[in-house]
Amino acid sequence: MKKLKGNGLILFCTAILLLAGCSGALVREFVKESKEKDQFLRINRVAVFPFDNFTETKDAEKAIESLLIPALYHEEVFEDVVDPRFVRDAMKKLKIVTTDILDREQVKKLGDELAIQGIIIGKVVNYGRGKEKEAANEVSIEMALVEVASGATLWTGNVTSSGSLTVGKIFGVTPGESDIVVARKAVTSLVEEMADSIEDAREREQEGIVEELREKELAEEKRLKELQQKSKEIEGTLEQADAEAQKIKQDAMTEADSIKANAEMEKAAIDAEKSQLESEKEVLEEQKLKLESERAKLDEEQAKLEELRKERGELEEQIQKLQQEIKEETVGDAEKKVEEIEKLEKDQESLQGEIEDKQEELQSLEEQLDQVEKKAE
Repeated sequence: MKKLKGNGLILFCTAILLLAGCSGALVREFVKESKEKDQFLRINRVAVFPFDNFTETKDAEKAIESLLIPALYHEEVFEDVVDPRFVRDAMKKLKIVTTDILDREQVKKLGDELAIQGIIIGKVVNYGRGKEKEAANEVSIEMALVEVASGATLWTGNVTSSGSLTVGKIFGVTPGESDIVVARKAVTSLVEEMADSIEDAREREQEGIVEELREKELAEEKRLKELQQKSKEIEGTLEQADAEAQKIKQDAMTEADSIKANAEMEKAAIDAEKSQLESEKEVLEEQKLKLESERAKLDEEQAKLEELRKERGELEEQIQKLQQEIKEETVGDAEKKVEEIEKLEKDQESLQGEIEDKQEELQSLEEQLDQVEKKAE
Protein backbone atom coordinates (compact mmCIF):
# COMPACT_ATOMS: atom_id res chain seq x y z
CA MET A 1 0.00 0.00 0.00
CA LYS A 2 2.85 2.33 0.88
CA LYS A 3 4.45 1.41 -2.41
CA LEU A 4 1.34 2.46 -4.31
CA LYS A 5 1.23 5.78 -2.46
CA GLY A 6 4.89 6.40 -3.33
CA ASN A 7 4.28 5.68 -6.99
CA GLY A 8 1.26 7.96 -7.05
CA LEU A 9 3.27 10.80 -5.56
CA ILE A 10 5.91 10.34 -8.21
CA LEU A 11 3.32 10.42 -11.00
CA PHE A 12 1.70 13.52 -9.51
CA CYS A 13 5.01 15.38 -9.35
CA THR A 14 5.85 14.32 -12.88
CA ALA A 15 2.51 15.61 -14.16
CA ILE A 16 3.04 18.91 -12.38
CA LEU A 17 6.49 19.29 -13.94
CA LEU A 18 5.07 18.48 -17.38
CA LEU A 19 2.33 21.04 -16.95
CA ALA A 20 4.89 23.56 -15.80
CA GLY A 21 6.88 23.00 -18.99
CA CYS A 22 3.93 23.18 -21.39
CA SER A 23 4.50 26.72 -22.59
CA GLY A 24 6.21 28.39 -25.59
CA ALA A 25 5.66 30.44 -28.72
CA LEU A 26 3.75 29.39 -31.84
CA VAL A 27 5.01 31.20 -34.93
CA ARG A 28 3.43 31.32 -38.37
CA GLU A 29 5.06 33.15 -41.27
CA PHE A 30 5.01 33.74 -45.01
CA VAL A 31 7.99 34.71 -47.15
CA LYS A 32 7.40 36.23 -50.59
CA GLU A 33 9.51 34.93 -53.42
CA SER A 34 12.01 37.48 -54.71
CA LYS A 35 10.90 39.20 -57.90
CA GLU A 36 14.37 40.69 -58.32
CA LYS A 37 17.74 39.06 -57.89
CA ASP A 38 18.71 41.14 -54.83
CA GLN A 39 15.38 42.16 -53.28
CA PHE A 40 16.30 40.86 -49.80
CA LEU A 41 20.04 41.46 -50.14
CA ARG A 42 19.70 45.20 -50.66
CA ILE A 43 17.66 45.73 -47.47
CA ASN A 44 20.37 46.69 -44.99
CA ARG A 45 18.79 49.54 -43.03
CA VAL A 46 15.23 49.28 -41.69
CA ALA A 47 12.97 51.34 -39.47
CA VAL A 48 10.57 49.98 -36.86
CA PHE A 49 7.30 51.84 -37.22
CA PRO A 50 5.12 52.35 -34.16
CA PHE A 51 3.03 49.22 -33.57
CA ASP A 52 -0.73 49.44 -33.37
CA ASN A 53 -2.20 48.32 -30.03
CA PHE A 54 -5.42 46.29 -30.33
CA THR A 55 -5.37 45.20 -26.67
CA GLU A 56 -6.79 46.68 -23.51
CA THR A 57 -3.30 46.92 -22.05
CA LYS A 58 -1.99 50.45 -22.18
CA ASP A 59 1.40 50.95 -23.85
CA ALA A 60 1.55 47.30 -24.85
CA GLU A 61 2.92 48.38 -28.26
CA LYS A 62 5.76 50.30 -26.61
CA ALA A 63 6.71 47.26 -24.56
CA ILE A 64 6.88 45.20 -27.74
CA GLU A 65 8.88 47.90 -29.52
CA SER A 66 11.37 48.09 -26.66
CA LEU A 67 11.93 44.34 -26.95
CA LEU A 68 11.96 44.29 -30.77
CA ILE A 69 14.90 46.68 -31.34
CA PRO A 70 17.42 44.67 -29.23
CA ALA A 71 16.17 41.40 -30.73
CA LEU A 72 16.77 42.71 -34.27
CA TYR A 73 20.28 43.85 -33.39
CA HIS A 74 20.97 40.52 -31.67
CA GLU A 75 20.04 38.51 -34.76
CA GLU A 76 22.19 40.85 -36.94
CA VAL A 77 19.79 40.44 -39.82
CA PHE A 78 20.05 44.16 -40.64
CA GLU A 79 23.02 46.49 -40.45
CA ASP A 80 21.06 49.31 -38.83
CA VAL A 81 17.63 49.73 -37.24
CA VAL A 82 15.92 53.11 -36.87
CA ASP A 83 14.16 53.55 -33.50
CA PRO A 84 10.37 54.13 -33.56
CA ARG A 85 10.90 57.51 -31.84
CA PHE A 86 12.61 58.88 -34.98
CA VAL A 87 9.96 57.22 -37.12
CA ARG A 88 7.22 59.05 -35.22
CA ASP A 89 9.00 62.35 -35.92
CA ALA A 90 9.17 61.53 -39.63
CA MET A 91 5.50 60.51 -39.66
CA LYS A 92 4.53 63.80 -38.07
CA LYS A 93 6.60 65.66 -40.65
CA LEU A 94 4.91 63.79 -43.50
CA LYS A 95 1.48 63.97 -41.77
CA ILE A 96 1.06 60.20 -41.59
CA VAL A 97 -1.27 59.26 -38.74
CA THR A 98 -1.24 55.46 -38.78
CA THR A 99 0.72 52.62 -40.32
CA ASP A 100 -2.32 50.39 -40.63
CA ILE A 101 -2.93 51.66 -44.17
CA LEU A 102 0.13 52.91 -46.04
CA ASP A 103 0.14 53.47 -49.79
CA ARG A 104 3.20 53.08 -51.96
CA GLU A 105 3.83 56.83 -52.21
CA GLN A 106 3.82 57.23 -48.42
CA VAL A 107 6.19 54.30 -48.02
CA LYS A 108 8.57 55.83 -50.56
CA LYS A 109 8.47 59.24 -48.84
CA LEU A 110 9.23 57.64 -45.46
CA GLY A 111 12.05 55.67 -47.04
CA ASP A 112 13.61 58.82 -48.54
CA GLU A 113 13.18 60.73 -45.28
CA LEU A 114 14.82 58.03 -43.12
CA ALA A 115 17.29 56.72 -45.74
CA ILE A 116 16.05 53.16 -45.31
CA GLN A 117 15.35 50.22 -47.62
CA GLY A 118 12.70 48.50 -45.50
CA ILE A 119 10.14 49.16 -42.79
CA ILE A 120 8.82 46.86 -40.07
CA ILE A 121 5.19 47.39 -39.20
CA GLY A 122 3.03 45.42 -36.80
CA LYS A 123 0.33 45.28 -34.18
CA VAL A 124 -0.19 43.79 -30.77
CA VAL A 125 -3.27 41.58 -30.83
CA ASN A 126 -3.14 40.14 -27.29
CA TYR A 127 -1.14 41.13 -24.25
CA GLY A 128 -1.65 39.98 -20.62
CA ARG A 129 -3.74 37.41 -18.75
CA GLY A 130 -6.75 35.70 -20.06
CA LYS A 131 -10.24 36.16 -18.59
CA GLU A 132 -10.14 32.95 -16.59
CA LYS A 133 -8.88 33.17 -13.02
CA GLU A 134 -5.95 30.83 -13.37
CA ALA A 135 -5.12 31.77 -16.99
CA ALA A 136 -1.45 32.41 -17.84
CA ASN A 137 -0.12 35.53 -19.55
CA GLU A 138 -0.43 35.44 -23.33
CA VAL A 139 1.05 37.69 -26.02
CA SER A 140 0.06 37.70 -29.71
CA ILE A 141 1.89 39.85 -32.26
CA GLU A 142 1.55 40.35 -36.01
CA MET A 143 4.52 41.81 -37.91
CA ALA A 144 5.55 42.47 -41.54
CA LEU A 145 8.62 43.63 -43.50
CA VAL A 146 7.81 46.03 -46.36
CA GLU A 147 10.29 46.98 -49.10
CA VAL A 148 10.44 50.75 -49.57
CA ALA A 149 11.36 50.73 -53.28
CA SER A 150 8.39 48.61 -54.42
CA GLY A 151 6.02 48.91 -51.46
CA ALA A 152 5.74 45.12 -51.49
CA THR A 153 5.41 43.04 -48.32
CA LEU A 154 8.37 40.65 -48.41
CA TRP A 155 7.75 38.86 -45.13
CA THR A 156 4.81 38.58 -42.74
CA GLY A 157 4.40 36.57 -39.57
CA ASN A 158 2.52 36.22 -36.31
CA VAL A 159 3.31 34.69 -32.97
CA THR A 160 1.35 33.65 -29.93
CA SER A 161 3.24 33.01 -26.74
CA SER A 162 1.77 31.80 -23.44
CA GLY A 163 3.31 31.90 -19.99
CA SER A 164 4.32 28.53 -18.54
CA LEU A 165 2.70 27.13 -15.39
CA THR A 166 5.33 27.13 -12.67
CA VAL A 167 5.10 24.94 -9.57
CA GLY A 168 4.49 28.06 -7.54
CA LYS A 169 1.66 29.07 -9.86
CA ILE A 170 0.07 25.62 -9.59
CA PHE A 171 0.09 25.69 -5.82
CA GLY A 172 -0.89 29.37 -5.71
CA VAL A 173 2.42 30.50 -4.26
CA THR A 174 3.68 32.64 -7.21
CA PRO A 175 1.84 34.39 -10.08
CA GLY A 176 3.79 32.52 -12.84
CA GLU A 177 5.70 34.08 -15.81
CA SER A 178 5.15 37.81 -16.15
CA ASP A 179 3.70 39.43 -19.27
CA ILE A 180 7.06 41.03 -20.17
CA VAL A 181 8.76 37.62 -20.01
CA VAL A 182 6.07 36.14 -22.25
CA ALA A 183 6.35 39.14 -24.58
CA ARG A 184 10.13 38.69 -24.78
CA LYS A 185 9.69 35.04 -25.75
CA ALA A 186 7.15 36.03 -28.40
CA VAL A 187 9.33 38.79 -29.86
CA THR A 188 12.47 36.65 -29.74
CA SER A 189 10.75 33.72 -31.46
CA LEU A 190 9.18 35.91 -34.12
CA VAL A 191 12.44 37.78 -34.85
CA GLU A 192 14.41 34.52 -34.99
CA GLU A 193 11.97 33.10 -37.53
CA MET A 194 12.08 36.30 -39.57
CA ALA A 195 15.88 36.38 -39.44
CA ASP A 196 16.12 32.73 -40.54
CA SER A 197 13.65 33.29 -43.39
CA ILE A 198 15.41 36.45 -44.59
CA GLU A 199 18.80 34.73 -44.42
CA ASP A 200 17.39 31.80 -46.41
CA ALA A 201 15.93 34.23 -48.97
CA ARG A 202 19.26 36.05 -49.18
CA GLU A 203 21.09 32.77 -49.66
CA ARG A 204 18.69 31.87 -52.48
CA GLU A 205 19.26 35.29 -54.03
CA GLN A 206 23.03 34.87 -53.68
CA GLU A 207 22.78 31.42 -55.22
CA GLY A 208 20.70 32.93 -58.02
CA ILE A 209 23.25 35.70 -58.49
CA VAL A 210 26.08 33.17 -58.44
CA GLU A 211 24.19 31.01 -60.92
CA GLU A 212 23.51 34.03 -63.10
CA LEU A 213 27.16 35.01 -62.90
CA ARG A 214 28.12 31.44 -63.72
CA GLU A 215 25.79 31.45 -66.71
CA LYS A 216 27.21 34.79 -67.76
CA GLU A 217 30.70 33.42 -67.27
CA LEU A 218 29.86 30.36 -69.38
CA ALA A 219 28.28 32.61 -71.97
CA GLU A 220 31.37 34.83 -71.92
CA GLU A 221 33.61 31.76 -72.20
CA LYS A 222 31.53 30.57 -75.15
CA ARG A 223 31.65 34.05 -76.64
CA LEU A 224 35.41 34.18 -75.98
CA LYS A 225 35.88 30.85 -77.74
CA GLU A 226 33.80 32.10 -80.66
CA LEU A 227 35.83 35.29 -80.73
CA GLN A 228 39.05 33.27 -80.56
CA GLN A 229 37.80 31.09 -83.42
CA LYS A 230 36.83 34.18 -85.38
CA SER A 231 40.19 35.69 -84.49
CA LYS A 232 41.94 32.61 -85.84
CA GLU A 233 39.82 32.77 -88.99
CA ILE A 234 40.58 36.47 -89.33
CA GLU A 235 44.29 35.77 -88.72
CA GLY A 236 44.16 33.08 -91.40
CA THR A 237 42.38 35.47 -93.75
CA LEU A 238 44.90 38.18 -92.92
CA GLU A 239 47.80 35.79 -93.51
CA GLN A 240 46.26 34.75 -96.83
CA ALA A 241 45.61 38.39 -97.70
CA ASP A 242 49.18 39.24 -96.66
CA ALA A 243 50.53 36.43 -98.82
CA GLU A 244 48.40 37.59 -101.74
CA ALA A 245 49.50 41.16 -101.10
CA GLN A 246 53.14 40.05 -101.02
CA LYS A 247 52.59 38.14 -104.26
CA ILE A 248 50.88 41.14 -105.83
CA LYS A 249 53.69 43.33 -104.55
CA GLN A 250 56.31 40.95 -105.91
CA ASP A 251 54.47 40.67 -109.23
CA ALA A 252 54.15 44.44 -109.33
CA MET A 253 57.85 44.85 -108.55
CA THR A 254 58.72 42.28 -111.20
CA GLU A 255 56.43 43.99 -113.68
CA ALA A 256 57.82 47.37 -112.66
CA ASP A 257 61.36 46.07 -113.11
CA SER A 258 60.35 44.64 -116.48
CA ILE A 259 58.68 47.90 -117.46
CA LYS A 260 61.71 49.78 -116.22
CA ALA A 261 64.04 47.52 -118.16
CA ASN A 262 61.86 47.83 -121.26
CA ALA A 263 61.73 51.57 -120.77
CA GLU A 264 65.49 51.69 -120.40
CA MET A 265 65.86 49.53 -123.49
CA GLU A 266 63.41 51.73 -125.37
CA LYS A 267 65.23 54.78 -124.09
CA ALA A 268 68.53 53.26 -125.19
CA ALA A 269 66.98 52.42 -128.57
CA ILE A 270 65.56 55.93 -128.80
CA ASP A 271 68.93 57.35 -127.80
CA ALA A 272 70.61 55.13 -130.38
CA GLU A 273 68.05 56.09 -132.97
CA LYS A 274 68.44 59.70 -131.95
CA SER A 275 72.20 59.35 -132.23
CA GLN A 276 71.76 57.66 -135.60
CA LEU A 277 69.42 60.42 -136.67
CA GLU A 278 71.95 62.97 -135.50
CA SER A 279 74.61 61.12 -137.42
CA GLU A 280 72.36 60.88 -140.44
CA LYS A 281 71.54 64.52 -139.97
CA GLU A 282 75.23 65.33 -140.03
CA VAL A 283 75.61 63.15 -143.11
CA LEU A 284 72.63 64.91 -144.66
CA GLU A 285 74.16 68.24 -143.76
CA GLU A 286 77.38 67.13 -145.44
CA GLN A 287 75.39 65.83 -148.38
CA LYS A 288 73.45 69.06 -148.41
CA LEU A 289 76.70 71.02 -148.50
CA LYS A 290 77.98 68.66 -151.15
CA LEU A 291 74.69 69.05 -153.02
CA GLU A 292 74.97 72.79 -152.89
CA SER A 293 78.53 72.44 -154.13
CA GLU A 294 77.37 70.08 -156.87
CA ARG A 295 74.58 72.50 -157.74
CA ALA A 296 77.10 75.28 -157.94
CA LYS A 297 79.26 73.02 -160.07
CA LEU A 298 76.24 72.06 -162.14
CA ASP A 299 75.44 75.70 -162.62
CA GLU A 300 79.06 76.23 -163.74
CA GLU A 301 78.84 73.26 -166.08
CA GLN A 302 75.54 74.49 -167.43
CA ALA A 303 77.16 77.89 -167.99
CA LYS A 304 80.03 76.15 -169.75
CA LEU A 305 77.53 74.11 -171.75
CA GLU A 306 75.81 77.28 -172.77
CA GLU A 307 79.15 78.74 -173.79
CA LEU A 308 79.89 75.55 -175.76
CA ARG A 309 76.52 75.77 -177.42
CA LYS A 310 77.17 79.39 -178.12
CA GLU A 311 80.58 78.48 -179.59
CA ARG A 312 78.92 75.72 -181.62
CA GLY A 313 76.41 78.25 -182.92
CA GLU A 314 79.25 80.57 -183.78
CA LEU A 315 81.06 77.67 -185.51
CA GLU A 316 77.95 76.83 -187.48
CA GLU A 317 77.66 80.44 -188.54
CA GLN A 318 81.33 80.47 -189.56
CA ILE A 319 80.86 77.21 -191.52
CA GLN A 320 77.84 78.58 -193.30
CA LYS A 321 79.67 81.79 -194.00
CA LEU A 322 82.68 79.89 -195.33
CA GLN A 323 80.46 77.72 -197.46
CA GLN A 324 78.94 80.86 -198.94
CA GLU A 325 82.32 82.36 -199.51
CA ILE A 326 83.47 79.19 -201.19
CA LYS A 327 80.70 79.48 -203.63
CA GLU A 328 81.72 83.04 -204.44
CA GLU A 329 85.52 82.70 -204.41
CA THR A 330 88.03 81.10 -206.71
CA VAL A 331 89.21 77.52 -206.51
CA GLY A 332 92.44 78.26 -204.62
CA ASP A 333 90.68 80.30 -202.05
CA ALA A 334 87.96 77.72 -201.87
CA GLU A 335 90.37 74.99 -200.90
CA LYS A 336 91.59 77.08 -198.03
CA LYS A 337 88.08 77.71 -196.97
CA VAL A 338 87.29 73.99 -197.17
CA GLU A 339 90.21 73.26 -194.96
CA GLU A 340 88.97 75.85 -192.47
CA ILE A 341 85.50 74.36 -192.70
CA GLU A 342 86.82 70.86 -192.03
CA LYS A 343 88.76 72.18 -189.08
CA LEU A 344 85.73 73.98 -187.82
CA GLU A 345 83.64 70.85 -188.28
CA LYS A 346 86.16 68.88 -186.24
CA ASP A 347 86.04 71.54 -183.60
CA GLN A 348 82.27 71.36 -183.81
CA GLU A 349 82.31 67.58 -183.36
CA SER A 350 84.69 67.97 -180.49
CA LEU A 351 82.40 70.58 -178.93
CA GLN A 352 79.43 68.33 -179.58
CA GLY A 353 81.22 65.51 -177.76
CA GLU A 354 82.01 67.81 -174.85
CA ILE A 355 78.39 68.98 -174.81
CA GLU A 356 77.11 65.43 -174.73
CA ASP A 357 79.57 64.56 -171.96
CA LYS A 358 78.49 67.62 -170.03
CA GLN A 359 74.85 66.67 -170.53
CA GLU A 360 75.49 63.18 -169.16
CA GLU A 361 77.33 64.64 -166.20
CA LEU A 362 74.49 67.08 -165.65
CA GLN A 363 71.93 64.25 -165.81
CA SER A 364 73.97 62.17 -163.35
CA LEU A 365 74.29 65.16 -160.99
CA GLU A 366 70.58 65.81 -161.21
CA GLU A 367 69.84 62.19 -160.29
CA GLN A 368 72.22 62.39 -157.35
CA LEU A 369 70.59 65.63 -156.24
CA ASP A 370 67.17 64.00 -156.41
CA GLN A 371 68.34 61.11 -154.23
CA VAL A 372 69.94 63.43 -151.70
CA GLU A 373 66.78 65.57 -151.53
CA LYS A 374 64.64 62.45 -150.95
CA LYS A 375 66.91 61.34 -148.09
CA ALA A 376 66.77 64.81 -146.64
CA GLU A 377 63.00 64.67 -146.70
